[in-house]
Amino acid sequence: MRALKYWYVVLLLLTGCAQLGAPAPQSIGQSIYYAQSTEIALMQSLDNAVLAGTVNKAQATQAQAIISQIDVALTAARVADGAGNTAAAQSNLVIANAAILQLQQYLAAQGVKPK
Repeated sequence: MRALKYWYVVLLLLTGCAQLGAPAPQSIGQSIYYAQSTEIALMQSLDNAVLAGTVNKAQATQAQAIISQIDVALTAARVADGAGNTAAAQSNLVIANAAILQLQQYLAAQGVKPK
């Protein structure tokens, strides 16, 4: 039930890929790669915001906590995918994508523009 709750995040990312002209991921491995790429872009945006003074230390610490959640979920997804456990990989990917969405919303609320 919990995994179904976040499928809209996966669909949102797939829709975004299609609208931006990027091909939709064809495998769990590609989906993990896309999620990791998004995480990296968000981390770069956070770094730039810290350097520019847009985000203070407490806000950066909060964002780092979300990034840690993303890292754990993506690592678990990669391990599960490597072991051939597609269901666990998808479940962890859904968790990672939900945390990515949370981070995007948090950074937007702090006035951080995507890189």
